[in-house]
Amino acid sequence: MHTYQIFTGGLGLLMAGVIFYLIRRDHMHARFSLWWLMVGVLAAAFGFFPGWIDVVGRWLGVSYPPVLGMILVLGALVLKLLLVDIEQSRIRREMLRVTQRLLLMEERLWRAQGGSSSGGVDSNGEE
Repeated sequence: MHTYQIFTGGLGLLMAGVIFYLIRRDHMHARFSLWWLMVGVLAAAFGFFPGWIDVVGRWLGVSYPPVLGMILVLGALVLKLLLVDIEQSRIRREMLRVTQRLLLMEERLWRAQGGSSSGGVDSNGEE
């Protein structure tokens, strides 16, 4: 086994270890960590056994298999960015809905208190 194989495989294992650490410390949600664990395991596998990319490349009909690795990595990054944008859009939409519900509840409370000026919202929308 060559030095670069040990190094790249070790990096993949280190990445998987860091992900496990982040999960155990509750710094990363399990839903997101599954993606990164898969990346770490694949990086370790292709690091320790770089001939696998040649086998997969030949199986897919790629004439220069090392390019396949780069294409797969770029595709995975684009997919991850897309999923992050989708999640961020969902969170923003939910935040807007929660904010609107809170404003409606504050207005109902203000009206239930008889429209007094103690912390409510006046007709101009100001406190």
